[in-house]
Amino acid sequence: MVSFRRQHWGFTLVELMVTITIAAILLTIGVPSLTSFFDRQKVVAAAEEAYSSMQLAKGEALSRSKNIYINVEDGINTWSYGFSTSSDCDSTETDLSESSACVLEVGGNADLMHWDNDAHEGVRLTTYLGSSTAEGTTKFDYTRGMHEKKSDQTGIVRTFVFSYKTLKLAVVINKVGRVRICSPDGSIGGYSAC
Repeated sequence: MVSFRRQHWGFTLVELMVTITIAAILLTIGVPSLTSFFDRQKVVAAAEEAYSSMQLAKGEALSRSKNIYINVEDGINTWSYGFSTSSDCDSTETDLSESSACVLEVGGNADLMHWDNDAHEGVRLTTYLGSSTAEGTTKFDYTRGMHEKKSDQTGIVRTFVFSYKTLKLAVVINKVGRVRICSPDGSIGGYSAC
């Protein structure tokens, strides 16, 4: 009589333990990296949005031949910025029908020009005029796109610093109206130093 040997397919206990150990090591390494990636993206998203908004404001000033006023309210848990052709628009106003809202007429319709911390949970905004912290209003001049203080003081630099935990990015509007993103402390790579 001929006997056949059965083959068993599967994992041995040793193979299973080695696989679980390797998976545990990879998770230990990967989870903190993933967390820091999401933290970085929070700051990058807020700064990129502000950069785009300021580029839009400058473009609108030049194309409309009207001054565009940027109003900023900064803070730890709540902040907002907006722009309008009105020098006293309220960047905290979210109701388009309110006369104090930051709006622009586009194709006969009013569009709300308002950005705030709602989409950027935990991200803090601190703003500077020159070297001192300051909320308030500045403008893009319609003739050359220069950045000025509301009272027509030329040569003022407006800086928006977005931070989350130890990460920081800044959006800087320089004296001639150039808008750029930079890293004030090098905590986020890929951006030039401020």
